[in-house]
Order: sequence, then C-alpha cells, then structure tokens
Amino acid sequence: VLVACLVACAFAEHPAPGRVVELTSENFDSVLNGDLPAVVEFYATWCPHCKKFKTEYEGVAADLGSDFVVARVDGDKYDKLSDSFQITGYPTVKFLKKGTKGVEAAKAEEYEGSMKKGSLEQWLKSNSQTSATTQHIQMLHLQPELENLIAVPGRCYRAEKALYSGN
Repeated sequence: VLVACLVACAFAEHPAPGRVVELTSENFDSVLNGDLPAVVEFYATWCPHCKKFKTEYEGVAADLGSDFVVARVDGDKYDKLSDSFQITGYPTVKFLKKGTKGVEAAKAEEYEGSMKKGSLEQWLKSNSQTSATTQHIQMLHLQPELENLIAVPGRCYRAEKALYSGN
C-alpha cells in the first residue's frame, strides 16, 4: 500500500514522465502549472513537417520527460491556444521555464533551431539552466548543426491548411 501511495504521489507531480502530453483547453492550465519547465509543440494534423517531427519530439519526451513536461497542442483544434502563443506556423516549439504557467504565454521562448531531437534537447538543457532574467534565447550550443541554422526550418503556415488537407 505504501509503494502504491508513493507511485501515485510521484505521478501526481508530473503528468506523464517520459511521454508527450496532449494538451486541450480543459487540461492546459493544470498541466502547465509552473511546477516543472515545459516544452510545448504546436502542430497541425495536416502538416507534413509536423508528421516528420513527431518521432523526434517523442524521443525528446523519452530522454527528458522526467525533468520537463513535454506536451503538444493540436493548433487547429485549439486555435485559441495557438493565438495566445502567437503561433503563425507549424510545427512551433515553445519553452516555459520552471515557475512560468501556461497562461503566461508572453513569457514563452520560441525554439528556432533544427527540428532534430539532439538540437532541441541541447537547447532545452541550456535554456532551463539560464537565469530567469535572461531574455535572449541561448543558441550557441547549436553550432555543430550550423547547416540547420542557415537553412529555414520546414514550417507550414496556418493559412496553408487547404494546400495540405485537401480542403
């Protein structure tokens, strides 16, 4: 019984260690409550870049999911959440430092590097350790993938939905 209580308490503090949490309007505030740093991917089901990034992002959850809340939002389905984070295209990854709640969208930092697991993990680790007063995104660690910084990462813009979804 004691072990079961300890396990229940551990999972109560972290919504899904090692897994990606699907965010909705209903669970958004409770999951992104500021207890842990959080990374949130805004995606669209019709976006080919999002489909390609899905496995990479799930790998981030497997590697860092006990120290971070790793979550995603279907930006089309929950367009008000996308609007509050000023999402213009998919996939877009936002980072909330520990102590920052989901409702504080203006404090979220946007990831602008390669949509590769290793690059995103390095960026998360470096940004989670920087001071809360630091306002500039630390991107120095991306130097090994310089070619990905020069190239524009693949992104589908919200207005392009009809091109990819057959509508």
